[in-house]
Amino acid sequence: MGSLPLSALLSQALVAYTIEFDNEFEERAPHITTVGRRVSKRGKGPWLVSQVMWTNFIQHIEPKGTPVRALQARACLSEPGIKSRLHHLEWWKYLTFEPDPTDTRSKPRYRDLLVHLTPGGERSRDEWQALEGFVDKRWTKRFGKDVITRLQSSLRAIVAQEARHLPDYLPVVDYQTGLRATLVFSDEPSRGTEMRIERLDLSVLIARALLVLTLEFESESSVSLPISANVLRVIEQEGTCLRDLPRHGGVAKEGVAVAINFLKKNGLVTVGTDKLKLVRLTAKGRKACDEYGARLSRIEKRWVKSFGAKTIQALREALESMGEQTKKGKPPLALGLEPAPGAWRTVKPYVEQTEAILRDPREALPHYPMVLHRGGFPDGA
Repeated sequence: MGSLPLSALLSQALVAYTIEFDNEFEERAPHITTVGRRVSKRGKGPWLVSQVMWTNFIQHIEPKGTPVRALQARACLSEPGIKSRLHHLEWWKYLTFEPDPTDTRSKPRYRDLLVHLTPGGERSRDEWQALEGFVDKRWTKRFGKDVITRLQSSLRAIVAQEARHLPDYLPVVDYQTGLRATLVFSDEPSRGTEMRIERLDLSVLIARALLVLTLEFESESSVSLPISANVLRVIEQEGTCLRDLPRHGGVAKEGVAVAINFLKKNGLVTVGTDKLKLVRLTAKGRKACDEYGARLSRIEKRWVKSFGAKTIQALREALESMGEQTKKGKPPLALGLEPAPGAWRTVKPYVEQTEAILRDPREALPHYPMVLHRGGFPDGA
């Protein structure tokens, strides 16, 4: 495969971290899954969601309630964006709303409502809190202290310079924007952004660095990084069957469907009308695919100038070493990704992708997290 783009190395590390985190949470917390609406062995609870919902929203809800505007500022979202995210979390039984008792207006504004956790949301919060630092410790043991120290140091150098006030995880991307990372920075004071860089979890460091790169890429590109990396990249010269794109890109079919609609609408691909539904790049699509790789190369060169050659080299070497084959034949990146028996990643239609990741994570993990509204899972599931 040759050397992967830095964005892909960061993305695969973040997706692997999140899957490991999510697998552990699924085992610990009462929940309902989307697979046949099954109830977990720990009892009925909220709908199962991914780390992104905890990191960007739920962890910031105070015991006495938190105003919507504070969560909006922390997540760097527009009002429609925060409404959509909180609506889903309410629907999934994690939170409720009530007027601020100090607000004397007869009809309070949405942004002034207080957000509270439900009893199920509180139980989930306790399990998520218990997992803080869990994967970091596992990774230090698995990859070695030297690799993780170099990874943390290089990420901190990037985050300290460029990403202090970004959210702690990538945002959920919207269909109507072409899956772009759309952030809105508020004047509202945001608790938590002042946390010392040294105290941030590894996933936060990776996510913020990746988000810096994403914003830089998408400021120059009409095609978002999730679509470029996970769909445009894997369409072969002679065409690729639509049904094969999720497996090649490492993301769920729902995200691929949105991406193909965007690419087709903008004249970058054609889709056959027969049973195979062969997806082919147009001349415009081939140019966009070439520009995707060239743009990532230019960004990495700029990063070398901005952050220093030693920082970027240390970052790249640490990330690359995580996916190297060992004498036992299994890359360390694959360890920890095996779900428990009965977990949602062990059943159809997800088990095939799970097995592919365990065999070869470098080949099977997506080149960019596909964080959709369907619970925030980074492979779009």
